[in-house]
Amino acid sequence: MVEDRRILDYYPARMTSPIDPMNSRLLLMLCLGLTTLTALAADSALRPEPTSPPRSPQEARERFMKRYDKNGDGQISDEERKTMIEERRKENEAREKERLKKYDKNGDGKLDDTERAAAREDFLKARRAATNNVPPTPTTPAPAPATPQPNAKTDAR
Repeated sequence: MVEDRRILDYYPARMTSPIDPMNSRLLLMLCLGLTTLTALAADSALRPEPTSPPRSPQEARERFMKRYDKNGDGQISDEERKTMIEERRKENEAREKERLKKYDKNGDGKLDDTERAAAREDFLKARRAATNNVPPTPTTPAPAPATPQPNAKTDAR
């Protein structure tokens, strides 16, 4: 009984646990923070490589070599080239099947002019969205070189 009294004297009645409430909050915040960091790290690890177009020729080459240079020697061997061609052929076929599935409204297995126009419009919308809605700048032809005008002084000689 005396020992129970000492414990009650040490811990005030407002506290229900020998753990300090401030430490409890700190512990809870620490656990929540670690959980959040773990979730973010797992999310970024599972995220696929970016599919945005490369920004420079060197970046394009690095992506290409990373994808197809399986032995890491910096060159594409004949076997790696065959594998690359087969992978790209399969990707193109899959892309074409998806395109037909999405745009072939009459179901004839081909895209007619209106279906092709719809596919082209969606492609251009996606392209504009990827470039932050900046439409491609139209190419203007270079001005024609100036033709020499006859000069009365030089022609008279």
